Amino acid sequence: MNETKVPRLAVWLLETFKVSDSNPALIGDLSEEIASGCSRRWLWKQVLIAILYAVGREIADHKATTVKALVAGEAVLFFGWLGVLNVPRLHWLSMFLNAVSRLLSVQPNAFWFVVIPLELTIVYIIAGWVVGRCSHDNNGIAFVFLFAVLNFFLILWQSSTEIHRLWADSLDQSRFRPYLTLQIVHLFFHPLAVLFGGFLSRRPRRQIRALQPGQKR
Repeated sequence: MNETKVPRLAVWLLETFKVSDSNPALIGDLSEEIASGCSRRWLWKQVLIAILYAVGREIADHKATTVKALVAGEAVLFFGWLGVLNVPRLHWLSMFLNAVSRLLSVQPNAFWFVVIPLELTIVYIIAGWVVGRCSHDNNGIAFVFLFAVLNFFLILWQSSTEIHRLWADSLDQSRFRPYLTLQIVHLFFHPLAVLFGGFLSRRPRRQIRALQPGQKR
């Protein structure tokens, strides 16, 4: 069967999470099932199950590496948050934004409302890259996925009360809506930034083949 019958995004996800390496016949099997009349919903369910199984197996097989990757990623986030939020006057954009705000007669806080979340996003990208690089091979994306999911629930736990309050306040007071939007963006966008950083950390396959057991990176 023609493998192009499987959506390209599904094929890319299966290859990214190395599902195809452990089960080379999977894409062909999915193509046959689609040709026999299975729905796209069924297809994506199978893709998701295969990815979750591959991630779980990788984590179970490399518990020590998983712990190392998670600790390294959280350390990056801790020091990143500390630098961005607690040292605003040493911020690399401070002088520039203050000058622009005076030129445009705009409050400097209006710029920080955008800049600080942007810099935190960069911190999450770096954290994802570090977690991905903690892997012994090209499947560091499994650790990145776990790290992103854990941080999603951590952010949700930390911000749930604030989101609920802002949601209630924004129903009749529009001035709270930008803050609610920022909280929601933080909830979803930063875990996605982790995944993006992990994707950037992937090594070319030729470099993976050059790393034999016992050799230094």
